[in-house]
Parts: sequence; structure tokens; C-alpha cells
Amino acid sequence: MTMMQGAIKTDVIGTVATITIHNPKKRNALTCQMWRDLRSAVEKYSANPHIRCLIVSGASGGGFAAGADIDEFPTERMTRDQVVTYHEQIVGPALNAFIASDVVSIASIDGDCMGGGLEIAMACDLRYASDSARFGAAVARLGFPLALGETEILVRKFGFPLAAELLLEARILDAAEAQNKGLVHQTKQAAELKTLVAEVSARISELSPSALKSMKQQIRRLLLNPDPATASERDMHYNFSESSDYLEGYTAFVKKRKPIFTGQ
Repeated sequence: MTMMQGAIKTDVIGTVATITIHNPKKRNALTCQMWRDLRSAVEKYSANPHIRCLIVSGASGGGFAAGADIDEFPTERMTRDQVVTYHEQIVGPALNAFIASDVVSIASIDGDCMGGGLEIAMACDLRYASDSARFGAAVARLGFPLALGETEILVRKFGFPLAAELLLEARILDAAEAQNKGLVHQTKQAAELKTLVAEVSARISELSPSALKSMKQQIRRLLLNPDPATASERDMHYNFSESSDYLEGYTAFVKKRKPIFTGQ
């Protein structure tokens, strides 16, 4: 794959992995191969016990991501079979890789976050944005709906009112609106966004990986299944009491020192 076609770039500093959506000449739109590479990158870092946090951002000058690369429509999304493949075997698995991951993910959003870009941000655990960011999924203007599996993420994580506003009105939200409606946790000036995200990822990296894993599993269970947790499910999560991190957290607190968590 050449750079002219876009790429998913990755980098690791310490315990933090960064994934960059790189296609700035096309507003960081994603090709099918980029979706596949995004999934692979998330799964790779999720399986790495040394990674404590995952950051997703768009390449400078292209916004976060404008969604799908429109140039691929004639070859990848024209027939029903192609559309099914695109959503069920390419986009859906990439988004679900974030949700299924036990590593905390952060979307660092500067500029436009549209369509598939919004879906990636929604699939992440945390979202921080520049004050110039914009958010939308105005696909009805292009004559098609969001795929059901992708709408499901929006509705389950953010509720029907926001889903209706974004999809049925084709609203484009600015950063302040997105934060007010709970889509974004915090906004900063563009020059300060990278520092903010670095600070958040550093704090996450100091937390207990085993505790974060358990809490991500709990959130995922409650997100995907509306039924109350069963007694056996509740009991399973008490396994933390036998972990090394549990003892280390207590010991460090008592001795007034910084804990050193191993994830064990």
C-alpha cells in the first residue's frame, strides 16, 4: 500500500501505543485496507501485556477522519453483497476490536470527525477534542442509513436522543455541543490537545492493568447486554481480591509510596 492511498501508522512510547489515521489529502478518509489495518493494530496492541493505553488520532492537516474514502464506492460499495461485506467484515470488526479490547482507548480528535471517523471515536473509551472539532454522521444526505451494527454502538453508548439528532436531523455538532451532550469528555484549544491526551494516557498507564481489564469487561457486558448481571457474573469479578495488584495497591497506600502495578 502506498502513502497516496492512505495508511494506518503506529508508534509506541513506553506503555502507550498511538494509532494514526493517515490520509490527509483526503481528510483522513479510510480505505478498506485502512479499516483492516486499523483492526489489526488494535488487536495487536490489545494482546501486548506491556501496552497500558491506546491513542487514536488523525494525521495533521486532515482532521480526525472524514469516514470512508468516496473513491472506493464504485468498486467496494455498489452492490448489496459489497455493502454487506464492507460493513460486516471490514468496518464492523474494526469498531468491535476497540470495544472488545481490555486496553483503554482514547480518541484524540482535532478537526472533522465524520461518518466512520465518528464511529471510531464512539468505539473508543474516552474522547478528547480540540475546540475546532466537528462531529456528524449525515449519511442520509448521501442516500443511505448507518449500518445497524454501527447505529447500535451509538444508541447503546450515547442514547436515543443523541442518535436521533445525529442521524435523523443529520446534525453537525461543534465541539462545545458535543461536550454538552456527553459525546466528548473535554475540549481544549488545538495546541493543547496533544498535551491533554498525553497527560490522560500517563495517568491511565499508572493504574492497575488488572483493575482496568475487569472494569472494561464489566462496561462491555453492560453495554452489550441490557439484562441485570447474574450472581455468577458478579462473583467472577471478585477474583481481583487474589491478584498481586490488589495487594500492591494496599501496600503502597499504607507505606505512602507510589504503587508499581504489574497486571497480575
